[in-house]
Amino acid sequence: MRVVTDRLPAGASTTDGSLLLRERDTVPRVPSRSGLVVAWALLVAAAFTTTLLLSRGTALWLDEAQTVGIARLPVPDLLRALRTDGSPPFYYLLLHGWMRIFGSGDLAARSLSAVLAVGAVALIPYAGRLFGGKRTAAASALLLASAPFVHRYATEARMYTLVILLTVGWIVLVRGALDQPDTGVLAGVAVVTGLLLLTHYWAFFLLAVAGASLVLRWWRAASGGASRQASRRVLSALALGALAFLPWVPAFLSQLRHTGAPWGGTPGPWMFEASLRALAGDHGGVGLLGFVYVFLAALGLWGQAAAGGHLELDLAGRPVARPLALVVGGTLTLALVVSQLAGSAFAPRYAAVVLVPFLLLAGRGLALIEHRRALPLVVAVLVVLGLHQSFDAVAAARTEAPRIASVLRSRAQPGDLVAFCPDQLAPAVVRLMGPSAVDIATYPPGSPGERVNWVDYLERARRTRPATFAASLHQRAAGATVWLAWSPNYRAVGGACRGVTSKLRRLRPSFTRAALEDYSAYEHASLWRFPPTDD
Repeated sequence: MRVVTDRLPAGASTTDGSLLLRERDTVPRVPSRSGLVVAWALLVAAAFTTTLLLSRGTALWLDEAQTVGIARLPVPDLLRALRTDGSPPFYYLLLHGWMRIFGSGDLAARSLSAVLAVGAVALIPYAGRLFGGKRTAAASALLLASAPFVHRYATEARMYTLVILLTVGWIVLVRGALDQPDTGVLAGVAVVTGLLLLTHYWAFFLLAVAGASLVLRWWRAASGGASRQASRRVLSALALGALAFLPWVPAFLSQLRHTGAPWGGTPGPWMFEASLRALAGDHGGVGLLGFVYVFLAALGLWGQAAAGGHLELDLAGRPVARPLALVVGGTLTLALVVSQLAGSAFAPRYAAVVLVPFLLLAGRGLALIEHRRALPLVVAVLVVLGLHQSFDAVAAARTEAPRIASVLRSRAQPGDLVAFCPDQLAPAVVRLMGPSAVDIATYPPGSPGERVNWVDYLERARRTRPATFAASLHQRAAGATVWLAWSPNYRAVGGACRGVTSKLRRLRPSFTRAALEDYSAYEHASLWRFPPTDD
């Protein structure tokens, strides 16, 4: 099936900043179902299966252990526990159902993310064709399938590949609704909008920018015209979808007041560079892959194929590409402004909400390269660097929890006290310890061992003096051993953990280091043993 689109006279331009304008007369809507497509699908599934199997050497770290710990709860308890976590519920409910079928082991919990990633790669050609035809569809799929960010979070029990899949579907549906705003497509827009908002709070920024773009399109369209009517109906669908968030508003407001991210700081302009590094899998700085992404995205925004195999550049941006650039830049800018005003923290992985429009822009740029030597070279750089950095990220140690848990399982005795400073170390270790007769304590107090309670976190830490906490551990474990898993490298509480350790060393001077800190792991800590004073 082919879809007739708005036609522009030769040389004409438009300033319409709305989402999903077209510059070609016709584009195919549905990708070919040839044997090549089947082979590509099998290759993608094999690649993500390989990265998932590679991740078996790394245990769940804090965020994953926290997520699985919440998702395992009965649904009413799950929803209550999220009030202490700071996340919306959809991914947790989805993971809850998944684990009821496949179990809650590391591989089982992570496999949901891999399946969602494969679904996103399978769906993105539909979006790519809407922004440039078959070549853009293939290029976008290649970029998404080899992106280090996607492989990293395809092997984590977190919501980011779900965000990516929903974003792809949302773009396809919105574009389709602007072309043909029938009830079924508009209903799809509403459903996916609601699911996005219930999956990650940064979706608010994405949808706000897209909504503003549609308002501009509606305002500039001729009164009574089809474009104006379509814009209005899509805006209505977005508003209807947002209503799905209403039942969650009380929990959201509670999270807004009481939970936060004490591990992170308020972002500055560096947020743009950090987001790019995250999307490209770079850590020390924006590496070669990041620069290639930026080059292709710039080419996708400004470039257009011309006669004779040449490229024409228009620094005003191509009509079909400007909306993508607006969504990427506008979403990150709005997130920066709101975060500055609200004092909320930032993590580069939040940029998952703009990964798809960014790679669609880059895919359009890659599709414009037709040089017989340049194209294979660029593709080789993208695939080799992308998969190399993907496998590095997947295979890297994420936590020292297995080593600490192994020591505790073999050496801790019933009645011993295992303390975690900060409590952020506890979920991954407690999960691996399994049922145990040891007692658990956390700093700051208030977190169950299997989860971190983020409610009023810094206030609870300020109320608890490190020396007093250490003394309470000493008294609580009178006649028994205190095991302290601790790290001084956590923002806001690292200094307090040094104080706890120093006080315990004075109270129980015959301490030993049972497991030293390994800084090569993302989540690193050491384990110290404090036997009774008469031991």
